[in-house]
Amino acid sequence: MAVMIVLLTIAHLIFQSVRYHLGIESFYGLVQLFDMGEEANLPTYFSSMQLLLASLLLFLVGMLRRQARDHYAPHWLWLSLIFLLLSMDEMSEIHEMTIRPIRDLAPGLVTGVFYWAWVIPAMALVVVVSASYARFVFRYLPPYLRRATLLGAAVFVGGAVGVEMPEAAFVEINGMDNYTYALFVAVEEAMEMVGILIFLAGVLRYMERELGEFSMRVVPSVAARSPDVSAPGAAPGATADDVGVAAHATAATSLPNSQRPAAS
Repeated sequence: MAVMIVLLTIAHLIFQSVRYHLGIESFYGLVQLFDMGEEANLPTYFSSMQLLLASLLLFLVGMLRRQARDHYAPHWLWLSLIFLLLSMDEMSEIHEMTIRPIRDLAPGLVTGVFYWAWVIPAMALVVVVSASYARFVFRYLPPYLRRATLLGAAVFVGGAVGVEMPEAAFVEINGMDNYTYALFVAVEEAMEMVGILIFLAGVLRYMERELGEFSMRVVPSVAARSPDVSAPGAAPGATADDVGVAAHATAATSLPNSQRPAAS
């Protein structure tokens, strides 16, 4: 995955050079195919799939922790939803739909680093999510996943918001049709991809060390309506409606953190 990030970034820079230094707008469609600032192309699909993979892994962890009666299971599941929404936004750029309404409401504010007005609600959301997950990150997560989460979030937000703000100030004056803007986009998108990669590595390590081996069984929809259906690892008395997708961890899933091997 790291190699793919490097290749996509290099391809973006090469074909943007072809566009702006050689004056070739399309080059058989390759300029648009690898443009990190465009929709519906390889960099966008890759970034969206990264976020979707993170969402699926977090959902799986959340279901396993819920099965183990973990108090923080909802945090995993809500985080899964956040990443799912980010994946959808990456494909459709929903956040950019907020730019015009914010400019209409506060035309004097959305200039300079706030020219891309969506960063204003984005920063507010970052603060809210950070405050909501502070205890989860600093008191619950094992140290290695805490480091991966904090570093990944810093790199991702640094790209998505930190780079976007000076980029916006530049675009307001110089526009987007230039190679400097393409460089801004490359740094921004590469940082987002790297941030997600760091977080994914931490989550996968967590699943390996804390959850052990696990298997998944999808309960048929007809049986799911029966109160007598049980699934491996389901809580006593749970119905199939409660289980839905039955996941069973064979190692440390049901152990409290205090009984697990120390992880660093």
